[in-house]
Amino acid sequence: WVATRDGLRRQVDGRWEHFPADAAGERGPRSPIINHLAADPQGRLWLATSDGVTWTDGARWHSENTSDGLPSARVYAIRVDHTGRIWAATANGVARREGRHWTAELSPGPASRTNRIYALVEDGQQRLWASGLDGIHRREAEGWQRVPPNRWLPAGIYSRFVMSTADGSLWFAVRGLGIRQLKQGHWTRYTSADGLAADTVSDVLRLPDGTLLFATLGGGISRYRADRRPPQTWIGHRGERAPTSFVQGEQIQIHYGGQDMLKDTPSSRLTFSYRLDEGLWSPFAPRAPAELGPLSPGAHRFAVRAMDRDLNVDPTPAVQRFRVVRPWWAEPWLIALISVSLLGLGFGLLRSLHAVRRERQAMAQQQALLEQRKGFVRLASHELRKPLTRLAHRA
Repeated sequence: WVATRDGLRRQVDGRWEHFPADAAGERGPRSPIINHLAADPQGRLWLATSDGVTWTDGARWHSENTSDGLPSARVYAIRVDHTGRIWAATANGVARREGRHWTAELSPGPASRTNRIYALVEDGQQRLWASGLDGIHRREAEGWQRVPPNRWLPAGIYSRFVMSTADGSLWFAVRGLGIRQLKQGHWTRYTSADGLAADTVSDVLRLPDGTLLFATLGGGISRYRADRRPPQTWIGHRGERAPTSFVQGEQIQIHYGGQDMLKDTPSSRLTFSYRLDEGLWSPFAPRAPAELGPLSPGAHRFAVRAMDRDLNVDPTPAVQRFRVVRPWWAEPWLIALISVSLLGLGFGLLRSLHAVRRERQAMAQQQALLEQRKGFVRLASHELRKPLTRLAHRA
């Protein structure tokens, strides 16, 4: 089955059958413009048209419109979820089918450009995604949640969720900016610079072998198959030996690089994660020299690994073992020698001080004894002069 802007076509045994528009809705869809197709578990074919929803069981055609609860007659996409429920993306939000009646969801109200929903996709966790001019919405248990704009899905640019693949990847088409892949929390972009036929993707098809076919606007079809071979990683400038010794306190920079085995990912687009000793791995980031903070003296181990844009991580990280040595003035033997010298100098100075103190005490004692003797001599001479003076007067 192929949806066209001129009715519906079916290929049987190599021959094409045409189902043109039928205003009565008895022999084909009411509208010639078919935007999207889906099949339910009962084998019925559902058509999203510019004049409501049409479905057929192969024998009869049935049309449903705003009178059946659709919030808008213009339907851009139809989706059958894992339970078999039918969903429609319309010009005025999303609608789900209950029985033969449609119930509006996601901003039902006055029709406006911002209410248009162009795509509906179910991911591997059975969550429904809706994409329109107002961004991307995800249906959780509590209702629809808007995905906040970011640099990968910028505000003001029509982005839509197009596919969830078996490896857990979520794929988004951003008008004029190519494809975005979200896997394990990591974003990857694919644009015409990476080989995409054009930067506006209108649809995607997944083949049984996992190959993705992207239909682009004006560029044709691009074929994508994930690279399963991890990249290689090395330390230092390629062909040069990395240093194995650093002096404590100096700035430590370690350069590294890598290359994708099949060169599907340019070396400039590889991201790297590293760790020191048995610490935690750093987040993957574009290549930049690793600047290591103050490290304790001794042996250390630096490991780095590369990841390509298909999120293949090098299972054998590049490893550099190096030592951090103390500067000469911080060597223990030098510190010990200086300490012993200072102790010896202090001990000698202390002995000198004690010797000077003893010498001063001895000199003080001698001075005191000398003064005592001088006093005795003065007293004795005085006592002797008194009788001699008397005898002289008598004579």
